[in-house]
Amino acid sequence: MKIKKILVILLSIITLVSLSINYIYLKEHQRKDYHYTVFIDQINTELRHIITNTNKLTEHNLTGDNLQDSLNDLTTNLAIFNHSLQNSVLFIDGVDHKGQTMIGRMNKLITSGYKINQQFIPRFAEDNKLSPQESLILNSFYDLLKQAREQLNTESDSQQISKNRLNDILDLFSSNNFDTLIKRGGSN
Repeated sequence: MKIKKILVILLSIITLVSLSINYIYLKEHQRKDYHYTVFIDQINTELRHIITNTNKLTEHNLTGDNLQDSLNDLTTNLAIFNHSLQNSVLFIDGVDHKGQTMIGRMNKLITSGYKINQQFIPRFAEDNKLSPQESLILNSFYDLLKQAREQLNTESDSQQISKNRLNDILDLFSSNNFDTLIKRGGSN
């Protein structure tokens, strides 16, 4: 009788501990899913802003203050997006930003200029208008942004996008692709 009572108490304690551990695990899993969903939404929103700003620069023949304001809007959004990509690894398990991103390099190119393959490309709109090379670079960048956003939306519409698939999409913004983007934009 005494052994039966001890077993009942022991099983009750084990059940309570097990339920507590499962509850904690469930909450942690829900928290990670929530952060991941917020991250996907944030990336999507930031891509939309960058696409809108880049489209404005490529579609309209902006000059002077209008051009500078649009470039400032674009570089602000690029900085936010780059920050999100670089910090994603800190709060999302399994998402890798691949080091310095193309987004950071594009931001540097627009604001300060950039040296690539022994050639210095000056900052954008030094003469208050976009050069043909700058327009080509922005058009190539715009195409890449649209491609990434379409892939992201296609995946996230059907289900929650897998982290492996998200990494593949974010890999479009790896710094290795920056050289290719610049070459498509007309740099030698």
